[in-house]
Amino acid sequence: MAWNMVEGVLHAFRRRLTVDQALRFADCLPPVVRALFLENWHPDSSPTPLGTPEEILAEVRSVRPKHNFSPPNAVEAVATALRACIKGEALERALSALPIGATDFWATS
Repeated sequence: MAWNMVEGVLHAFRRRLTVDQALRFADCLPPVVRALFLENWHPDSSPTPLGTPEEILAEVRSVRPKHNFSPPNAVEAVATALRACIKGEALERALSALPIGATDFWATS
């Protein structure tokens, strides 16, 4: 369940970034998370608009839908976990290089 949720959140976020933005963000991720973030990526695709939290959650839940039980706070839960495991200001530096609104994706309460 956790793997589907993390994969769904990372891929939903990645689809909203340009190639340069995605690679800059990937640089701050731990190796296994970075690999998951980049898995099955098609860098020639145009970024998807940010969308509503409901649209993003539906996208997260679309990963292996018969086995995906991502809760309503899936994005926030993954953001909290990333903030806990990424050292120093690396995540904040990576997020500051992203377009307006992208940082809201990783907001935690």
